[in-house]
Amino acid sequence: MNEIVFEGIDGSNPLGFLTAIGALSLLSERVDIDVKLSWKTTTGYQPVFYLKNLEKDEFSEIISLVGERKKIAALLADILGVPKIRISEKQTDKTAKADAVVQKKKKELVASDKKYKQKVRDLMREGKQHEIQKDALKTWVEDRSRDSREAVDKQRHNYSAARMAWLSELKKTVHSDELSLGKTLSITPLEYRRIAEDVVNSSICHNNRRLADFLAAFVAESVMDGDKAKATPFCFVTGSGHQYFLETIGKLMEIVDASRIERCLFYPWTYDDKQFSLRWAPVEDRRYALMWTDPGDTKRNPSKTNWAANLLAYNGIRLLPVADMGGKLVATGFSEFNGQDFFSWPIWQGFIDVNSVRSLLSLATLRELSPDRKQLNKRGIIEVFRCRRLRVGTPPLVKFNFSTALPAGLGEW
Repeated sequence: MNEIVFEGIDGSNPLGFLTAIGALSLLSERVDIDVKLSWKTTTGYQPVFYLKNLEKDEFSEIISLVGERKKIAALLADILGVPKIRISEKQTDKTAKADAVVQKKKKELVASDKKYKQKVRDLMREGKQHEIQKDALKTWVEDRSRDSREAVDKQRHNYSAARMAWLSELKKTVHSDELSLGKTLSITPLEYRRIAEDVVNSSICHNNRRLADFLAAFVAESVMDGDKAKATPFCFVTGSGHQYFLETIGKLMEIVDASRIERCLFYPWTYDDKQFSLRWAPVEDRRYALMWTDPGDTKRNPSKTNWAANLLAYNGIRLLPVADMGGKLVATGFSEFNGQDFFSWPIWQGFIDVNSVRSLLSLATLRELSPDRKQLNKRGIIEVFRCRRLRVGTPPLVKFNFSTALPAGLGEW
């Protein structure tokens, strides 16, 4: 038997779909295994994996269903290398001290920039009072604010140097290379290129492309958000509540093991795990209007998730890269209707490998308001689900979630 149903996963759940393609992307790293993915229709949509050991003409000698499940979970844990051993306190202390320097330099930069801008405003008013003409006024202000501007440039240089020193220390403590970008995806193009240039040549072969795939999915360095590169819309965890996207992944890699992966793949999901969530499960939408108790009271009503699902789903975004299209960041699977962002994904029949899934996810018709289902059916796609990317609050306390998914062409869009 080469087919096995991952009965714990529901493909109509965005976290469930990402978990399934995350497992596919990981299993596909093993060159000795032929792995393909299809979907089975039951009360929902469950992923069916075709697995074949290319060396033995079979995936494994299966004694029982329970044994098979454990072997697959152990295989995924082995590919991920989890659970990771926690870094020594000595090294984490060095990283924390370097981070503290970064935060200090950042405050100094903000204060210096604020002082400079106030001086420019004061000089503009003074110049107008002296009736200095428009072009001459600009030069007059620049001459008198040069010292303040140079102070800002110096503080910016100090902040950049401190951040690079921190990233250098961080690289020694992370469990996966892409996590050396920082705590979150708020990175400069220079920081992105620092790691991207190192992997271009080493990621050419198929079985060594994990880091390259992550970099392609994280940011488009030519699309800016202020002074940082614009990040993928999948980055829901941006610092609110002192939780950060990449830092969360590092923590998940220390606590997820084969037994958690097995429960995630083959048994009904329970959201019993506290913290360390990527917020991709609609059930984690904790707005006041949807709760019986105060969602801000984390002691009585703590936020809960599924750790293994989050870690596997994180590997799913490797198949959903971003790109610069006309100066705007466009992420695979995302579209905009009525000023709102939506994520759409297909459910298909027939076993296809990871490269075919990558191609399928990029179909433009999936992102249309009303996808052409006749054309999609010809490709084996039997359903298209869509959910809204919810944004609640205002920075810096903004939170993101996915809404409950519905078939594309129905619902709020």
